[in-house]
Amino acid sequence: CSQPGWEGEGSVQVEGQTLRLVIDLIESLPKAYRMSAISGEPDGHVNLEWYVNPRRVLTVSVRPIGLLYWAALAGAEDPRGSCHFYGEAPKTLLYWIQRVIDG
Repeated sequence: CSQPGWEGEGSVQVEGQTLRLVIDLIESLPKAYRMSAISGEPDGHVNLEWYVNPRRVLTVSVRPIGLLYWAALAGAEDPRGSCHFYGEAPKTLLYWIQRVIDG
């Protein structure tokens, strides 16, 4: 993900600033919630995913400016939204990680 075109023509490399935000976000989470899958996105952002089963999953897209877009499936609930990361894990994100992981 560190080179332009890594995911085909038009894909953008993931910048160091975005990776630093991802590391800071993961480190701000309680240890029980740090085990997410991490992948690059073709737009240069980074995706975090907590997957339990097809009906219990949370994905978070980390933008280089600290904006987090998230979407969850927790049983019949399918909320989504956005929040900012300022060095401390957003309460909304913590709530949905717990709902997805713990049921």
